Amino acid sequence: MHQNSILNRLPPLSRSVFAYMLKYQPVSRADISQALGKTAMSIKRAMEPLEENGLILECGVGNSTGGRKPILYTVDDKHYLMGVINISTTYCEVAIMNLKMEILMLKEFAMNPHSMPDLVMDKVSELFIQELEQIDVKQDQILGVGLSVFSSMNRESGKLIRPIISYLNESWVDYPIVSELERRLNLPIEIEKGTNAAAMLEYHYGKGKSSERMLYILCAMNIRSAVVMKGELQSIAPYYEDAFGHMTINLDGELCQCGRYGCVDCYTTIPAIIEAFRKGVKCGRHSLLSSCEMSEVTLQDICHASEAGDALACEVITSAASMLGIALANYINLFCPDLVVLSGLLVKESLLYFKVAVETAQERINYVGAHKQVIFERRGSFHHSLACGAGAIFLEHLLTQNLS
Repeated sequence: MHQNSILNRLPPLSRSVFAYMLKYQPVSRADISQALGKTAMSIKRAMEPLEENGLILECGVGNSTGGRKPILYTVDDKHYLMGVINISTTYCEVAIMNLKMEILMLKEFAMNPHSMPDLVMDKVSELFIQELEQIDVKQDQILGVGLSVFSSMNRESGKLIRPIISYLNESWVDYPIVSELERRLNLPIEIEKGTNAAAMLEYHYGKGKSSERMLYILCAMNIRSAVVMKGELQSIAPYYEDAFGHMTINLDGELCQCGRYGCVDCYTTIPAIIEAFRKGVKCGRHSLLSSCEMSEVTLQDICHASEAGDALACEVITSAASMLGIALANYINLFCPDLVVLSGLLVKESLLYFKVAVETAQERINYVGAHKQVIFERRGSFHHSLACGAGAIFLEHLLTQNLS
């Protein structure tokens, strides 16, 4: 279905020019020529179909280095758009996004273990059509749809694979999600695991643009990971998005939902932190939240309490982050990244969690490579990283498909 896309019909060099401009706009022809190692005339010719098809436009002039000021070009964000969908285990996002990775409109609804796939697909389709109408966009302006999902998938069949922990019901296992969405939306779909999508977004358009090998960790209801090396996703755990969270960190540890003992998820996730805090209060530990109904205490409550100096809250978060740091060090020693991005709700809500995890990891990093110091970043560059990441995956597919 992607064969009819305007991007697929571009010459290879034009696609390479457009891919460079997506990441580094605004740029001059000289910038592109130097970056791609092509002559100025070749770049001029490659840019012509981009301008003719409404993909790029002039946006001003740059600083002079002695001669005429260079004309700057940027991606045209008006002619063509993308649909992006993120299906998580607790929520679903449906959005329209431009080619500058900016969300124009986003609608969200809750997901739970009772959410049935066909009904979710119907809701997604309904919201997508509503968004097109509300921002007055015709469907032929939509290049296609990027889809990020909570689980791995069989790319040949377009069906979902069971995750290590099934947070949703059995109806999602082997569900033909790609064909069901294509049938409803009548648009090409490109699917990817959510964390992979967010990682590719960060690598190409965010803090990872200068990285050679990036490790991306999403810390929330479970711990998920992705590795990007020289622009390519590494299929470290091709069948499970949540494999990092089920690394054994304590042989004699707690029983995990996966049926094994001592997994990273047992100690480092949002549910683990809330449970540890509740147990502390139940055992008589004093806390600023002691008078609250424990069943209603949230991660945000515990994080705010830690910021106010609550000893129990600080202890619980520190313990969780320390365990994550140990697991991180193991991963870093294996894959030798130059950049580690810690993202997700836990990192967003707790600076303490981030700091302790990084400090613990740094104490245990053994390798010495070309990059002697691993850079750690708190959070990525994009607010809706899983949804925006779906758009990045879709664009990357269009720009690289059928290139020799």
